[in-house]
Amino acid sequence: MQGGRSEMKWEELKINMDKEGIEVMGLTETHLRDGEEPPNYDGWEWHVCNRTTGERRGGGIAVATKRGRWERIHTDCVEHIWIQGKIKGTPTAIAVNYLWTGGQATEKNREIMECLEKDCREMKGKQECIILGDFNGHIEELDGRMDGNGERLLGFIENNNMVLVNTSSKCVGQYTWMMRGRRTCIDYCCMSRGIYNQLKVMQIDEEGQRSVTSDHNRILLDFGSTKELHKEIYRKMNLTDKGYEDVAQKLEKLQSQEPRKTYREIIERMYNELQTHARVKKGGVRRLKQWWDEEVKMAVKSRKAACRAHRRVVHQMKGETQMQQTWTEYQRAKMAASHLIQQKIKVLNKEKLADIRASGKDAPKKFWNFLKRKAGGTPEVDTPIRDETGQLYSGEEALGIIGREIGEQFRSRRQQDGPNEKPTDNGPGKTPKREVGLTDRISPREWSRAVGKIKSQTARGLDEIPAQIIKKLGPQMSEALRESVSDILESGNIPEEWQESKMKMIYKKKGDKSDLRNYRPITITSVIYRIAAQILRVRLQAWAESYKVAGELQNGFRWGRRIEDNIFVLVNCIEIAAEGKRPLLAAFLDLKKAYDSVELSLLWSSIRECGVDEKSVRLLQSLYREPTVVIEWSGKRTNQVALGRGLRQGCPLSPLLFTFFIALMEKRLEESGLGFDISYKKSAQEVVQRIPGLIYADDVLLLSNNEEELQELLDICGQTGKEIGLEFNAKKCAVMVWGNESARKNRNFSIQGEKVEEEEAVTYLGVTLVNGRDYLKEQERKLRGKAIRGRNILKHQALWTFNRFEVTREIWKTVIVPGLTYCNSVLNISSGTRNFMEARQREAGRLALGAHRSTSSEAVQADVGWSSFEAREAQAKWKYEARLRKLSEDRWPKKVHQYLTYKCIYTKTERRRRALAEKYGIPHNLLEDGKELHHHLRKIREKVKEGETRRWLEAARQKPSLKRYCEAKQEILKEDSYDNTVGSGLLAEARVGVLRTRVWRAHFEPDNPRMCHVCGLEEETSEHIILQCHLLTPPAATQCMREALGLTKTDQTEGVLEITKRRLEEWWRRQKGKERR
Repeated sequence: MQGGRSEMKWEELKINMDKEGIEVMGLTETHLRDGEEPPNYDGWEWHVCNRTTGERRGGGIAVATKRGRWERIHTDCVEHIWIQGKIKGTPTAIAVNYLWTGGQATEKNREIMECLEKDCREMKGKQECIILGDFNGHIEELDGRMDGNGERLLGFIENNNMVLVNTSSKCVGQYTWMMRGRRTCIDYCCMSRGIYNQLKVMQIDEEGQRSVTSDHNRILLDFGSTKELHKEIYRKMNLTDKGYEDVAQKLEKLQSQEPRKTYREIIERMYNELQTHARVKKGGVRRLKQWWDEEVKMAVKSRKAACRAHRRVVHQMKGETQMQQTWTEYQRAKMAASHLIQQKIKVLNKEKLADIRASGKDAPKKFWNFLKRKAGGTPEVDTPIRDETGQLYSGEEALGIIGREIGEQFRSRRQQDGPNEKPTDNGPGKTPKREVGLTDRISPREWSRAVGKIKSQTARGLDEIPAQIIKKLGPQMSEALRESVSDILESGNIPEEWQESKMKMIYKKKGDKSDLRNYRPITITSVIYRIAAQILRVRLQAWAESYKVAGELQNGFRWGRRIEDNIFVLVNCIEIAAEGKRPLLAAFLDLKKAYDSVELSLLWSSIRECGVDEKSVRLLQSLYREPTVVIEWSGKRTNQVALGRGLRQGCPLSPLLFTFFIALMEKRLEESGLGFDISYKKSAQEVVQRIPGLIYADDVLLLSNNEEELQELLDICGQTGKEIGLEFNAKKCAVMVWGNESARKNRNFSIQGEKVEEEEAVTYLGVTLVNGRDYLKEQERKLRGKAIRGRNILKHQALWTFNRFEVTREIWKTVIVPGLTYCNSVLNISSGTRNFMEARQREAGRLALGAHRSTSSEAVQADVGWSSFEAREAQAKWKYEARLRKLSEDRWPKKVHQYLTYKCIYTKTERRRRALAEKYGIPHNLLEDGKELHHHLRKIREKVKEGETRRWLEAARQKPSLKRYCEAKQEILKEDSYDNTVGSGLLAEARVGVLRTRVWRAHFEPDNPRMCHVCGLEEETSEHIILQCHLLTPPAATQCMREALGLTKTDQTEGVLEITKRRLEEWWRRQKGKERR
């Protein structure tokens, strides 16, 4: 490829692959490094083998394959890639290879060929082999001479009884490399005899018809066409934002002229208008890049014509003058096309950035969604399924097996509610019935809030009504839809499409793909149903919170409660046990398919027991009266499958309904009087507190002082689960002990008759805990791994996007940082791990800027505009403390906090919070002024920001190279002047005094020359390059160094910075050119 950092090259390759129906494309000399990959395209996946940082530049191999048809093998190989699949039904392995040239090539190439020989011996008799690539060698038969690589190739072919296709009768063409009047053969293909017999022809593109991305001629292996099974493609309405707006306007106009009132009439009108405006998605059609317009198409066409003209002249050997003339014309056309495309991309990028920045607080989310759309989707692959006997089935037979399995999984184990089911009586001790109001008319405020909760890109149900059109409806149409949904809730007559949903089976990425147990079913309901269910959920939850239906153990999916509350209670109980040298026993329980196992008849009884009025219960029952699902598999769909039990996945009501379902278990735990003792004395009065455990949705945690009480709590959960039809997965349950571990009696624990093992480590709500005082050491190890992975993926994600700086910055901030700061408000990690994450963040910042590793940490932080992990931690811990102090007295986090206060126990987290207050200047009495929580949160943000800025400025002023920088920049604030160009990275270096000029290098290598390598008249300093060197173009726009570097802002800053970048880029290019010579 002669380098693969031009998006235009990849786009042209993709166009050719689509046009010609190519299934596998091998490329060498991509020049990609480390974890970089080519751009993502729909329907294709890449396998890459790059050289790493520190290795010799160049090289790099990439293989593109149709997604799901080929897989990579022998992943430890270097300078070649193996993939395996089938060619016309024959199992075949293909290797794409690259041999070195120049110094140290002999030994390296010997290792590569030995590795290939070893791989071929292992595969002999199992599958056919094809090996092709750039061997950088010559053989007598084709070039009239033989070199070392040619000898290695022929020896390899003889040892493995293969055919060299280049010299066979099936090869059309001879020369695989051609440039500036020279031509030769250095690329070869050899294959085992079995697959050679199936080869139709091998074509070498000597005319350059398909080889415009390189000076090498493309080699095409043609095995003839293969018939593929026809896949059913379902019509999906795809509109642009403008298209949805047009549909909404048309619907509003129609509603004003011919009003529709019933839900059926409104949905039919909506669907018909969407179909009229829709762009139907067809298999095999790919949208071109936005910048690929007619002007670009003509420029690329001219470049191709110039390339082919030069190749014809070389092929016909018409003379040096004509060769040079056509070569010059080709280079001119190539540069013109490249410049035009870069300008088009730049304009589109600025428009996209402006649109994203205008999105306010939703900008990061919009930005990330944009990147995901660029990555493309994954087409369905026909995956066979194995039945209980082990027999494999595919196509329609596989669909039948899947339908039966899902139907059995969700079949009710009890008798269903009848239509005349009578409400339960309110006997003595029963909770009195209270009106919930689920059937009330929907107010405009409720409707707008529910619609706002639905994401625009959310998946559609079987009715194919997208969320985008609901959000864009005009006032009349929106009111009509709202009123029709109100009629449905009031009457309880649920539309069929609300009862229907589609299910997708998501592979868990481990285990046999043909085993259905290794798939997670995801159900997608109608968008309008989800809006209605969201309204019902808000009403039901408000009612449940006002009447305290759920106890204090349940924190899942409840207003004002967080995962951090459960983690805070648990880790502080661990600290309390360690401080008091007393045991803490914890049981982590796993419910087997909790939501899917809910028996509906028992659910309605539980809801009635909680006091929900009968009218509301009947409405909820009607939503579950006859639910069905259609399962999508390999691009096809099953018939409708009835669901007899289980909560509806993808329904906003499900988490809340499950809370009602296990309320009995929570109640029995609270009433048991058992649990971990955190009692204390207050004003000479004993405050008795025993916490039996915590629940978060279906995650159950039990806490106890001793083995006997823990087993009693396990029995309560097991018995209650048996009564309501829930089964615990004992193999995934675990018991752990902290504090005085020597007090253990090593007795066995069990639940529902099965043994629960005692473990050394467990992951609870995303936090990994281990035995002993250093209970977070495994969590810290995982955090370090996340930091490394996050840093490594940035380079790949940002390589083909419009702005490396923006993409790297946003991905790190919105995707990587949340994972690294998870629960940092209640967890206390070691300084070593924190410093490790800070170092990885600085590396990510340098990548965003395009600056080298000597660029100071302070400059990286200030220009990228990121907070440090320590500042994030300070803000999180103090905000949680402020929230804790405002919690009601009956909340368990508050009770634990009071215990620590009255017992004067300073946990690791508390000591850390106080240390951060000293470091960032947060007054210890900040939370004692009696003001509202929002006021405290704002003050905490302000104090942490002031403290971080002060500490950053103090550190920056200690570095002489940052003197000019610190005089101009006084705060940590993102700069908007960076982009993808080389000049942008050099500008970042120049701003902070580490531009790699000869004078700068002389500080480390005193014998190096100091004069400018461009003009040779003055010492090569940043000022000379940016402002003075008369041989660099364009001329400097200013003679003020601060203005040229963007440190002093003016109305002309953008234009001045553009000139600075261009001067730096030309200087760098000339320097690198001299180094190569």
